[in-house]
Amino acid sequence: MKVAPSSSTGSILGLTALSFAHTSRKCSDLSIEVPVMARNAVFNFTPPKSNIDVINFVLDMTQQGHNLSNEVLTGQSLNMASLINEIQSHLEIAALYSLTEKLREGSVDGIETGFDKVVHVGHSFGSIQSYSLAMLYPRVSDGLVLTGFSHAGQFIPYWDLSANLVPANSLSTFKDYQDGYIADGDVSAVQSNLFAPGAFDPVLLDLAYTSRKLAPIGELLSIAGATAF
Repeated sequence: MKVAPSSSTGSILGLTALSFAHTSRKCSDLSIEVPVMARNAVFNFTPPKSNIDVINFVLDMTQQGHNLSNEVLTGQSLNMASLINEIQSHLEIAALYSLTEKLREGSVDGIETGFDKVVHVGHSFGSIQSYSLAMLYPRVSDGLVLTGFSHAGQFIPYWDLSANLVPANSLSTFKDYQDGYIADGDVSAVQSNLFAPGAFDPVLLDLAYTSRKLAPIGELLSIAGATAF
């Protein structure tokens, strides 16, 4: 089974050293181990495995006054990674904090320098993560660039319902992924949530659908991050 990188929209670290950046762009993929400790929620249900299971999960999650949390993780460690109880917003924020600190001090393998200034750039869920990071650790960031971001979360149930969410591994593109990931079920769902009528090239819609990422259940259950406080 594959384990997908979490979140379809993430944070980007903007790094500024004393010297100016080169005009040319050079991107490198790095795997960086970071120590993390976070206070996650614990949910007592199994990952949805069928389309019916996913719809029932979404309908329960979007009911007013309802949630699926029954206790809070307070320092215990789980025996294995869980797409429900470990891959959550606060763990990802803690990882972003740890990565930021390692970048500042220049202790990341493959990057030869530290950085005096770090700017966090996010879109949508990445903006929630970046904002939450600065809220929980006020001195960690020298600036925030937030797009697709709002404190008004009333739209989230409508977003979830219009996404036509299905088990990711029920789609041929993601058939090798384990239970616990969900994805937009069809191209019309992507259009409903992301594209305004008459304001896009249909080719871009097809590209957005074919390049979309998966969402782990735990991330959806903790999507507000620290912005909920």
